[in-house]
Amino acid sequence: MIIERFKKGEIWCLICTDVLARGIDFKGINLVINYDVPLSAQAYVHRIGRTGRGGRTGSAVTFYTKEDVNLIKSVVNVMKQSGSTDGLAQWMTSDLSKLSKNEKKNLKRKPIERKQISTVPGVIRKKRKMRKEMIVASKKRTIEEKTGKKESSQIETSE
Repeated sequence: MIIERFKKGEIWCLICTDVLARGIDFKGINLVINYDVPLSAQAYVHRIGRTGRGGRTGSAVTFYTKEDVNLIKSVVNVMKQSGSTDGLAQWMTSDLSKLSKNEKKNLKRKPIERKQISTVPGVIRKKRKMRKEMIVASKKRTIEEKTGKKESSQIETSE
C-alpha cells in the first residue's frame, strides 16, 4: 500500500486529497504544498496540520492565481491569527476583509474553472496531432483510389 510505503520512507512525496488531510496522521512531515487553494479556512488548517506535529516546525506553500484572490483571503486570515506572516506578500498583509456567506456559498457551488494540465510537452502533442492527420489523409487517398472519387465526408478526425 502506498501510504505504508510513505510512512516507511520508501516514498518521499505523497499527493493527497482533502479527505486524506483530515483522516490520517503522518509523522515527520516538514512541508505541505497546496497546488490549489482550499475552499475554507478549516480545510487549510487540516491540510497544513500535517506539518509541525509534536513541537516540530513545518512549512506550507500554497499556489494561487489572480482568480483565487477571494479564496486566499481565508488562508491569509488564518496565517495572521497564528502569527505566521513570514512569506506573505505586502498586499496580503493589508487589511483583507473576510468573505461574506454568499461569496463562500458561490465559491463552493461553482469553483474556479481551470485549464487542463498536461504532462505531455507541446512538441509531442503537435507530433501526435500531425500523425493522426497524416493517417486520416492516407485513408482518404486510399478510398479515393479505390472508388475513383473524393469521399472526404466519410473520414473524420477524432481528438
